[in-house]
Amino acid sequence: MTNDADYDILKYCYIGAFDRKGDVMSEKRKDSKGRLLRTGESQRKDLTYMYRYKDNDGERRCVYAPTLQELREKEEDITDKLRNGIVLKGSQTSVINIVESHLATMNHLKPRTMYSYQNTCNKLRESPMGQRPIGEVTRQEMKLWFVELNKAGNGYGTLAILFGIMRNAFEEAVEDGFIIKNPCAFRLSQVVHCDLKPRDPADEEDIRKLLQFTRETKKYYQWYLILSVLALTGMRAGEVCGLAIRDIDFARNVITIRRQTTRMSNGDRKIDTLKTSSSERDFPMNEELRAIMRECIEVRRRDPIVPIIEGYSDFLFLTKDHKLRITWDIDHVMPNIIAYYNKKHTDTLPNITPHQLRHSFCTDAISRGMDPKSVQYLMGHATPTVTMRVYAHSRFEDVQNAYAKVYGA
Repeated sequence: MTNDADYDILKYCYIGAFDRKGDVMSEKRKDSKGRLLRTGESQRKDLTYMYRYKDNDGERRCVYAPTLQELREKEEDITDKLRNGIVLKGSQTSVINIVESHLATMNHLKPRTMYSYQNTCNKLRESPMGQRPIGEVTRQEMKLWFVELNKAGNGYGTLAILFGIMRNAFEEAVEDGFIIKNPCAFRLSQVVHCDLKPRDPADEEDIRKLLQFTRETKKYYQWYLILSVLALTGMRAGEVCGLAIRDIDFARNVITIRRQTTRMSNGDRKIDTLKTSSSERDFPMNEELRAIMRECIEVRRRDPIVPIIEGYSDFLFLTKDHKLRITWDIDHVMPNIIAYYNKKHTDTLPNITPHQLRHSFCTDAISRGMDPKSVQYLMGHATPTVTMRVYAHSRFEDVQNAYAKVYGA
């Protein structure tokens, strides 16, 4: 006969040997909550969980998880992959492999942005760091690597892009259980000096001189029209290059902004969608802007050649060989214009970029009392926060006047 005590022992041994799915359990090993662990499972000193297994090559691998439930979900995923013949490399996967895998999932990026990211990641591909197994890379090692890249002449802006990509890729490796901690879990600015200068708006008088000079200089006349539209609207340079005659509605006094131009990785110039859905907008025209737009249309219609580009035959701004204008064109001609101005004048101009003209428009609109929500719409921003934090700069004269109103002169 078996007494109750013996029955309890037998019951424990039976249930302890198998879980509900029939998996062998270890009756000696339990977690901190008293739960029986399966073969290959263990709880670490930091109370996280680890599962050891062999991949299809016979190599030992490990995955990690913060909870037992999450670990077992990963176990099921591993079992399915092994059953389907997928070789899991886990922590032995190279750094460049996880970065490439991460980039492959970023289908929402525009081609130009992806091209830029791929170029930035060449620094990783060309470095021994790219071939390191992700399970062996430490946070300190990663910090030193970025310091060395900076010493080699790479600026903070470039490194920030690379760092962001790598941090997200490592985070995915943590979520997949291939590594425990993200070696990029630190602030880049803690180890690399941020040399990015704030984009100040261009001076109003400097903008006036620039526009007057380009208007009076024959070889820069078309640039006068483009720069005038930039200064009077605060549009992005690509948006101005994407304007067509059909977008100018004098009856309604609006400019319809629906597209931009871009340069692809192979150098081709293409029509592209706008930066965000908020970038699609109608821009009101005042008398000065109407006059400029009429001038733009008049100049364009003087050209007997009317090329059809991706279904459009009425782009306002084209190159001499009748190709699309792109932001790159404006970025590269402006230093030449300013250098030519400074050669002929004693009151020299500082460097002015298309984006500074955008900043200047936004700052001027705010200083004139336009409400942030309206400025946000005109700028094509998703929220007023971006408008106020990034673009709206306080000018000393405005601060001085505001102070005088409150405290007196």
